[in-house]
Amino acid sequence: MIDMHSDILFDVVRQRDLGRRDVIRSDYGESFKKGGVTALVTAIYVDQALLPEQALRHALDQVAALLGEIDDAGGEIVLCRSAADLDRARASGALGTILAFEGVEPLHGDLNLLDVFHALGLRCLSLTHSRPNAAGEGAAYGMEDPRDSRGLTAFGEAVIDRAQRLRILIDLSHLNEGGFWEVLDRTSGPVILSHSNARALCPTLRNVTDRQIRAVAERGGVIGLNCVNGLVKDFDADLDDFVAQIEYVRNLAGGEHVGLGLDFSDRLFQYLSPAERKRLPPFAAVKGLEDHGRIPDLVAALKRRGWSDDAVDALLEDNFVRVFREVVG
Repeated sequence: MIDMHSDILFDVVRQRDLGRRDVIRSDYGESFKKGGVTALVTAIYVDQALLPEQALRHALDQVAALLGEIDDAGGEIVLCRSAADLDRARASGALGTILAFEGVEPLHGDLNLLDVFHALGLRCLSLTHSRPNAAGEGAAYGMEDPRDSRGLTAFGEAVIDRAQRLRILIDLSHLNEGGFWEVLDRTSGPVILSHSNARALCPTLRNVTDRQIRAVAERGGVIGLNCVNGLVKDFDADLDDFVAQIEYVRNLAGGEHVGLGLDFSDRLFQYLSPAERKRLPPFAAVKGLEDHGRIPDLVAALKRRGWSDDAVDALLEDNFVRVFREVVG
């Protein structure tokens, strides 16, 4: 399976700072093997306490940590700059990694830095986390936010234009609704929601409306479902609740437009600054899907509901690969 959103680099940086090496294979390899994980979209995410001055440095630390892990792994982890790289990684049994921005704070208002990160391997980009930045407004964790109708800034528009020219896949997760529609108006071709759920089943502005889900599908994109409990149903959500989210989005968008952006964050929370802990709800993975090793349980639940092998494969990998190939090349 391909996880469309992973914050693994946030953990890897800190483990390597403690002198450890080969963290991904040592700490995550077993669960990846059990879950059949073939690739991760590895997000570059910056803690609130590091903004604004240290955003670029911390982003580069995350890239360096991934490159170090790739070197340690001796060919078992691959940075995928193209669909061909992803194909080769999957065929060889290596773990493919795709670099992504979760918010453009590392650019620090300098559009030329997007070209630099693209040269380093960046192939997916979301404009915001759930906070405002120089590009636009993030989606709040709640149902009331007077800023939700605000759109992109001039810098955000420029980032979207440059990302399109660079063939970077644009991710609309975490962006507020005003910005969402402005991005669609400004772009052509597929976009993704890497880790967002249906607001109809879990009402928060961080999730997306039926209209947004259909709009991404109409563009040929993919909606990656997020297994974080407070975004699935409530803070007691379980595997069945997550399956309900998957099937709801599939019924709206069609089977060729669903994927998984699981956003396992349990290890991330131990490193968050007090400022970041205050900003974020106390999320955890839904019961029954605590890590990638439980993916077979998810597949079994889908099969019990009548999903075919082809439908499961589309959800787990094929839909994202199709979009990645079309946009990134």
